[in-house]
Amino acid sequence: MTTILMDLRPATVPAPAEVWRSIWDITVTWRAGCDSRLVVDDPAKLATVVLRCSTDPRVVGYRYDRHDLLDMAASPATCFGCGEPYALARPRHWWRPCDCGGHHVYECAACAHRQTYPEVVPTCGI
Repeated sequence: MTTILMDLRPATVPAPAEVWRSIWDITVTWRAGCDSRLVVDDPAKLATVVLRCSTDPRVVGYRYDRHDLLDMAASPATCFGCGEPYALARPRHWWRPCDCGGHHVYECAACAHRQTYPEVVPTCGI
């Protein structure tokens, strides 16, 4: 009989497309001389705002900037190699640029096992 004390198999690590998302900061300049700022997180919402600004005679200008955000909710909390919780033994941590947006690399302080978040997939430029 085998008793499993702790399951150390890697949990499902999300692919980059599942955790990277874009947001747009929009600045609208009104004829009255004031600016309005808003943030949208959907291309369809951005298109709606741009269309409304383009047809509103009270708007003298608008601009938008896209920012990519990485959702860290599914980032690793423990080492997949030894099971050490990262809250107890803080791992070495660095950023690895990539065509997908980038990856966090964690190296366990206890066993030096490395894991990447989000997962490196074949379409990544690494």
